[in-house]
Amino acid sequence: MIRTILADTSLIGDIPNTVITNGGAAGILALAVLAVLRGWLVPRKVLEEAREDREARLVDMRQQVDDWKAAFQASEQRATVLAGQVGELLELARATDEFVRSVPRGGRVTR
Repeated sequence: MIRTILADTSLIGDIPNTVITNGGAAGILALAVLAVLRGWLVPRKVLEEAREDREARLVDMRQQVDDWKAAFQASEQRATVLAGQVGELLELARATDEFVRSVPRGGRVTR
C-alpha cells in the first residue's frame, strides 16, 4: 500500500520509484532532503515569517487602496464644485452678452 501511495504522488513524480520503494530508511531520508532542497518542506519559523511579511504587505496595500479611494472621492468633489462654478460663469457670460448686444453701436445712449 505504501508503494502505491508513494508511486502515485505527483510531488515526487520525477524521483525514481525504486529509490523510494526499495531504499527504505535511506529513501525516506533522501526524500526528506529533496523536499527541503526543493522548498516543499520549510521550517515553521520560515513559514511564519513569510506569513507575517505577507500580512504586513496586505496591510500596506489596504492602506494604499484607502488612500487612493479618498483621493478619488476628493477629486470627484472638486469636479462637482468646478462644474457648478462653470455653470454659474456661463450664466454670467450670457447675461453680459445680452447686455453688450443691447447697447447701441454708436456709443450714444438715447433716452
